[in-house]
Amino acid sequence: MKRAGYIWERFCSLENAVRAIYSGTANKRSDRIVRRIFGVGPGTDLSPDKVTAYARRLVAELEAGTWHHQPGRKKTIRSSGKQREIEIARLKDHFVQWMMILAVEKDLMKRMYRHSFGNIPGRGIHDAMQYIQKHARDGKYKYFVHLDIRHFYQTVDLDLLSEMMHGRFKDARFLAVMDECIYSSAQEGEDGIVRNLAIGFYDSPWFANIYLDPLDRFITEGLYKERRGKRTKLVPVYARYVDDLHLQGNSASDLKKAVKQIIRFCRERLHIEIKANWEICKVAELLPPDEKGKRKLKAGTKKIDMVGYTFSTTDTTIRDGNFLTTRRLAKRIGKRLRERGFVVLQNAQSFVSHMGWFSHADSRTFFGRYVLPIIDPDFVKEVISYASKNGIVGAAARLYCAPGRDGGGYHILYGCC
Repeated sequence: MKRAGYIWERFCSLENAVRAIYSGTANKRSDRIVRRIFGVGPGTDLSPDKVTAYARRLVAELEAGTWHHQPGRKKTIRSSGKQREIEIARLKDHFVQWMMILAVEKDLMKRMYRHSFGNIPGRGIHDAMQYIQKHARDGKYKYFVHLDIRHFYQTVDLDLLSEMMHGRFKDARFLAVMDECIYSSAQEGEDGIVRNLAIGFYDSPWFANIYLDPLDRFITEGLYKERRGKRTKLVPVYARYVDDLHLQGNSASDLKKAVKQIIRFCRERLHIEIKANWEICKVAELLPPDEKGKRKLKAGTKKIDMVGYTFSTTDTTIRDGNFLTTRRLAKRIGKRLRERGFVVLQNAQSFVSHMGWFSHADSRTFFGRYVLPIIDPDFVKEVISYASKNGIVGAAARLYCAPGRDGGGYHILYGCC
């Protein structure tokens, strides 16, 4: 495999640094430190002069070799029902991570498996959903198995990851910066292997996809059986969303053989472990509606549960947890609006974000029955639009509203941070 060279020039250019600052602060314009450094005010963007001046200083520091990646600030959050410890990088280190990925993004994408999804431009949740839905419905591949890597980010072998990156690029100065990013949260495990890829850094999902690239190639190219001189894949359908693996085929025995070889490959080649709770199942089939209009699963079948959706041969629905979260948000917004006359901006933003799930699934009936009677989604969008136009930001921001005189809903009075 030919290694890419001459990376430093495009990595350490002023143009790349400016682009990294604008991209890296896209969702951080309300942060106090961003507003202080770049002069972000209500209804305004970054100050171009301050961005250019900061970019010049950052490039000069990289050229002089005085920049060093510092460990991130640790923070515990609750996400998808789990408590996770994430790391928040210094703003300067965050920009360097962006510069690094922007410089090599095209090189990384060229070699990446087409159906690996998650934190990659153009390969998000809904792209994964469409791919899995297509093969769940076509009826050709009736069996599936879902594999999950145990504590993936915490068990990545950083020495092996660095070796992989050195095998792709040959620019020594650029690789030195990349190694600083890779080892920024390094910890030596009991097995003597240097581990721990930081959760929360911008570059970590990219490193994760690169680390699992050999696994993608092994599954798609190295797992096959020979019969009468003809090769047949053990896994005809394979999708990966970060560390979640979805395998689908028309033979349960072939999938079982494939899983055993994948477990061995992960342990011996990548030094990671597959969770032992895997099970080969038949893709769910729904029976005709009963007298109450409910459709039950055919015995011996199970829904594919991945990327926030559940899939059968005929329907794609929202995972129960996501549906409950959306309904609870709607109830919270509606109750505060009726009893206290305001909407918390953060609740409104979360609600609209969750609404996107329903537009891609066969769950509009449930949305109309359990969500629409509580709160009008169009009004919630108006609240967010009003806050954006008037520079109202922050987790505690509230927008006070009053009911319309004609009983036609609420109108916005004013907002405060």
